Amino acid sequence: SPLFSGMDDAAVGFFAGRGHIRECKDGADLFEMGDVARNFYFIISGWIKLYRISRDGEETVINIIAPGETFAEAAVFSPMQRYPVSAQAVDDATVLEISRELFVEKIRESSDFALSILGAISARQRYLIQQIEQLTIKDAQSLRMQRENLRLRQRILKMKQAQAVREKSIAHRSRQTKRFSKHQEGTYGRSQNENTRTKKRNSCRPRSGTQKGPQ
Repeated sequence: SPLFSGMDDAAVGFFAGRGHIRECKDGADLFEMGDVARNFYFIISGWIKLYRISRDGEETVINIIAPGETFAEAAVFSPMQRYPVSAQAVDDATVLEISRELFVEKIRESSDFALSILGAISARQRYLIQQIEQLTIKDAQSLRMQRENLRLRQRILKMKQAQAVREKSIAHRSRQTKRFSKHQEGTYGRSQNENTRTKKRNSCRPRSGTQKGPQ
């Protein structure tokens, strides 16, 4: 591990003897993003996935930690003391859990030990910050796309509503036209019937001066 590479055997033995061995089943979470960072870890066996969940619910893997490596030390010693990512076993894993208090105790004992790990912690922190910045940019792009899609859906909905109003208006005018046509046809038919009856009555009346009396 880069963190332990500068340590002597006595320092490694110190943490191995006073740290806590933790067994993790495949899929088990060691911690979640936002949890208080009280411990960092050294992987004895298995693999650990560092990941983050984006705003749209998509999982983004930040790093896969192999046996012999450490992780979460930057979070433990950051001012916020919060884990910026989640950690999950991707296989049955065994880790050495080292508390912040135990590490601080060792730092107070030896200034040489403190200097030997500063470079490793700084390098790991820079790497994680770069990964999180890239994820933040990806989230921002995804958010812009979602907003554009929302605007497009709203525009399409307004167009459909306007089209529905136009179709309803056309259908209403069509019904009015049909009712008017039927009314006109009925009026015309009644007029024609009246004319026919009038003609029949007139044809039945005797014409003046045409009747002759009996001889």
